[in-house]
Amino acid sequence: MLESCKLIKHKRIFFLSLLFFITISISFVSAQPSFPPFQEETTGGIDIQIPLLEFFEQGENITFNFHLFNTTTGLPITNITGTKCFFHLFNNKGKHVINNVEIPFEVLGDDYEIEIDGSNFTKLINQFYFVNCNSTTIGGASSALIIITADGNEPQTETNTRLNLFYIMLASSFLFLIIGLWREDPTLLNLSGIGFFITGLFIAMNDFVGLSNLMTQFLTVALWGLGFYIIFRTNIEQLDE
Repeated sequence: MLESCKLIKHKRIFFLSLLFFITISISFVSAQPSFPPFQEETTGGIDIQIPLLEFFEQGENITFNFHLFNTTTGLPITNITGTKCFFHLFNNKGKHVINNVEIPFEVLGDDYEIEIDGSNFTKLINQFYFVNCNSTTIGGASSALIIITADGNEPQTETNTRLNLFYIMLASSFLFLIIGLWREDPTLLNLSGIGFFITGLFIAMNDFVGLSNLMTQFLTVALWGLGFYIIFRTNIEQLDE
């Protein structure tokens, strides 16, 4: 009886250790990295601050505002200094849609402002714009991503959906295993083994951004191995009884 209790204890320790190792490994799985809300450069002494906007509605006019500052003094720059700014818009293939259009200075807003017609944003694609400003002595440039969506909101990407499904499957398999070990229930243990095997198959059939091929193969084999081992040991012990 004592040896049987020790065996059960060792088995539980083994399972929990293996689960911990797999949990650490899946931390490498990540959602698709998003583009930064804006990118700015301060080359030549002009710091161009652009709106923290990324998603825009399909076919709608977009107004862009740009505030300029001297990188040395931090003071705002206006058209009084003779500074001019120019706007460039590119499509998802890197080709010009709008090329080198001068941006008017808005006196009331104390910034440079331009409205781009919605006819330039009719496709659900990623675009980007580039702004360069210069006076006779200093200059600067900045660029940002434009993501056109049907309603102007950030979409729930397919990658995030698949990642959430992966976590649900893995958590369910863990839950079945822990409860099965606690209750010594072979049905729950078998369900856990099947769950791990299916989760491994799910990883093998889907591409996760940020997860290397080597890590994908490792997780697939590890989950398959764990699932097979749980089912095999559970049924062998049932036969022994």
